[in-house]
Amino acid sequence: MIKTKEPQYPKRVRNELRFRELTVLRVERVGAAFQRIVLGGEALEGFVSQGFDDHTKLFFPEAGAAFTPPQVTEEGINWGDGVRPATRDYTPLYDAERHELAYDFFIHDGGIASSWALAANVGDKLVIGGPRGSLVVPEDYAWQLYVCDESGMPALRRRLLGLSRLPVRPQVTALVTIGDGSYKDYLARFAGL
Repeated sequence: MIKTKEPQYPKRVRNELRFRELTVLRVERVGAAFQRIVLGGEALEGFVSQGFDDHTKLFFPEAGAAFTPPQVTEEGINWGDGVRPATRDYTPLYDAERHELAYDFFIHDGGIASSWALAANVGDKLVIGGPRGSLVVPEDYAWQLYVCDESGMPALRRRLLGLSRLPVRPQVTALVTIGDGSYKDYLARFAGL
């Protein structure tokens, strides 16, 4: 009798919701259009991100304004007093070995997050929340299709990095809409995947 492999399906995984205040460790330019901010700190203890397209909330208080991370209680989230800052969702790039968390910001005019990333310095603080959950999509599908624009490129890059480490690599087609041809350098190392 021939045994076939059981089909694998995407599965949802819940994570403990936590808010963390982290410190900027490094600021790096990653290609023509992305600024990478690498964060660290004791608050990263227990950080989990299993899905390639997970998202975390990043909090951007106005200049000079203090922001205390909210507390998660049995009754829900306690935001405390004061004004909640603007938030944006970003794909986390967690390096468990180095205990560092990176975010790649697409640089464009007028964006709160983009402006923050361009002005960030070592030692600056950033509050993040999540990821609250993950959609874990198996990596061993024989053929995979991904579609995104510049804002989705960090999630695509995270997926391609994971796939590049497999002993048997799947066939991957990625359709990426970009506003400038120079942005291709962000994914260039994965061109042969």
